[in-house]
Amino acid sequence: MVCSPLSIQVVLSMIAAGAWGRATTSTGCSLSKSKSIYELNSLVSNVVPWVFADGSQKGGPRLSFANGVWIDESCSIKPSFQQVVDNDYKATLEQMYFKTNPDEVRCQVNAWGKKETNGLIEEVLPPGSVCSGTRLILANALYFKGAWDLDFDESNTRKYKFHLPNGNSVEAPFMTMPAGRISS
Repeated sequence: MVCSPLSIQVVLSMIAAGAWGRATTSTGCSLSKSKSIYELNSLVSNVVPWVFADGSQKGGPRLSFANGVWIDESCSIKPSFQQVVDNDYKATLEQMYFKTNPDEVRCQVNAWGKKETNGLIEEVLPPGSVCSGTRLILANALYFKGAWDLDFDESNTRKYKFHLPNGNSVEAPFMTMPAGRISS
């Protein structure tokens, strides 16, 4: 799992945009030192496309960045929020019946994640993570595929312990490179 600080900023900014007029709006603006929600949304709409520009057409890495918002049908969506999500965040926004079909919502979010990461992430939300009490899901997917500057020799793969969040560890293959090959 990779955490992108900009991805986290974008999700928090969407929360701030949705909380318009509430105390959390000032929290969202203070995270980026923005003076207003308009400035925060403008920052995202201008910075994200530049930072996450797909360079694959020019021989660079392939990069895609996607956001998604799923809201329960019992909640109303203000047209201004819909507009900000569409125009500034370029996010998927869907209303679904969380209360009666929580697993269907979970499957749809997972299908979105799989599509946005070219099949690399098959499960964003595990079984049981969406329940009838869930009202909102915010998701962000980042896909990167690039070529190495130096070719990797597969014979340099070594098995080491990989530590899991639950404290257990498993053996996993790690890429290694002799120190003399690192500098080009």
